[in-house]
Amino acid sequence: MKRVIPLFLLITILSACQDDGPTEPDRLPDIQLTLSDGAMLTPEWVHTSNPSAGNDYLSSVTCVAGDFVTVGRDYAADEFGQWRVEKLNADGELVWTHTSNPGFYDGASDVAIDTEGNYVVAGTERRFGGWRGGNYGWRVEKLSPDGNVLWVYTHNPTGIDDYVVGVAVDHQGNYVVAGEEHSVYESDVRIRVEKLSPAGSRVWSYVSNPTAGYDRGTSVAVDADGNYVVTAYDEPGDANNFRWRVEKLNPAGTRIWEYTNDPVNDAPLGAKGDRAAAIAVDVNGDYVVVGTDVVPGNSQWRVEKLTPGGALLWTYVSDPSSGDDYTRSVAIDADGGYLVAGWDWVEANPRWRIEKLSQDGELLWVFTDYPGAGGGYLYSMAVCPDGSRVASGVDYTSGDGQCRVVKYGPSVIPVTIDVKPGSDPNSINCNNPEEVITVAILTTDNFDATSVDHTSVSFEGASEAHVSNKTFEARRHEEDVDFDGDADLVLHFRQGATSLTCSSTAGTLSGETIGAEQIEGTDAVRMIDEGGGQ
Repeated sequence: MKRVIPLFLLITILSACQDDGPTEPDRLPDIQLTLSDGAMLTPEWVHTSNPSAGNDYLSSVTCVAGDFVTVGRDYAADEFGQWRVEKLNADGELVWTHTSNPGFYDGASDVAIDTEGNYVVAGTERRFGGWRGGNYGWRVEKLSPDGNVLWVYTHNPTGIDDYVVGVAVDHQGNYVVAGEEHSVYESDVRIRVEKLSPAGSRVWSYVSNPTAGYDRGTSVAVDADGNYVVTAYDEPGDANNFRWRVEKLNPAGTRIWEYTNDPVNDAPLGAKGDRAAAIAVDVNGDYVVVGTDVVPGNSQWRVEKLTPGGALLWTYVSDPSSGDDYTRSVAIDADGGYLVAGWDWVEANPRWRIEKLSQDGELLWVFTDYPGAGGGYLYSMAVCPDGSRVASGVDYTSGDGQCRVVKYGPSVIPVTIDVKPGSDPNSINCNNPEEVITVAILTTDNFDATSVDHTSVSFEGASEAHVSNKTFEARRHEEDVDFDGDADLVLHFRQGATSLTCSSTAGTLSGETIGAEQIEGTDAVRMIDEGGGQ
């Protein structure tokens, strides 16, 4: 049941809205993002490939010019695994596949697109010989847009087990590769970063060995000043007592600062401690680091925001289940918010999970995707230049692991609207094109109506009817029309400009927030003719 507004108050509200004086703000308020947990992502397409009966997966995805490139591992060649690179077009159709099988237990970890549109794929190979009959080494392949191999770089710095996990392209077109190197019998693992030229030659190597335990690089990014920011975890205490670690290097490979955080000093029995997994540089130049901690006794999502100087701004945690929930990726959305991706264990099996945070670390919405029987893991997420979002990983709907890529359309936030506030039913004369229909977007617990860009809003095809006499720009009206103590956004539309007819039973409003997220809301209408019929 609607709350009916007393007539004298309704007249006061409408009179204030129609006044062209300075009582209402025309400018957009200083709000960056919509606070809503009702938004949902809509899959535009889902691409799966199952090249083998093994556990095939895709560990990283990126995009450019409408195409998508994703990398991982398949077991089509043998039981040990090989590199797999897939290129998809804008419709999610496979353009080409590249595989590389230099040894055994080979796998691609990350991919980046360079300044010339080539694909730089980084991962690991394992060749025969050496310790234990075979050791892992670094491998980087540069592919043309057509999937042709331009060059291959390999390096086994310790002659034992050395792994690559991340790659990024700097402002000069060089490639920064991050991972780890091992000492004899893996008693000491060190963080390793290498810089490669566009031709594939090593410019420099950087090694960090903060503890005598397992120190492992997990990702790398390039900031606005051309510096390199590496996420990692180290092991300062007992076995499995890992802590977060971030190191910032200048383009010459000299460390500028290091940051560590140990949310749990003593990891619970069976836990693997606290680990930073991925990093992104936001629109303000700050660093958004995602990973896990074991504060509740199980693994939970953790996000930390750091300044370019390495100071902690805020921390966000999410523990959707009592199982081991992991976040593996972060991307900066088109509106500057943060898309954090991974999986949870709310279902019987792992489930894809995406959370969107504001720049202040507030949860905006949660999206989950349970592929089906067996569940799946979301390993990577990217935001494309056109604002589209894409994620890659694995699902187990086929019984074994299969590669999975999903492109998501724009999120649409459902909003509550009130046609003709104070009126019930919402009667509109369908034969009076000059009638002005007042529609309010209501602020609720899940949505701040004042975050809407009033110039973007339309109601059944009509735009705001109240405009400034001087600039002819749409005027902005904020009122608490439902008397719940917060401001609502009030708009006005001329009936003749809408697509409403005498048979319409509902009206739909659409628009965007100031952060460019789409909104939509619908309310019932009662159309009447001059005789009061229908």
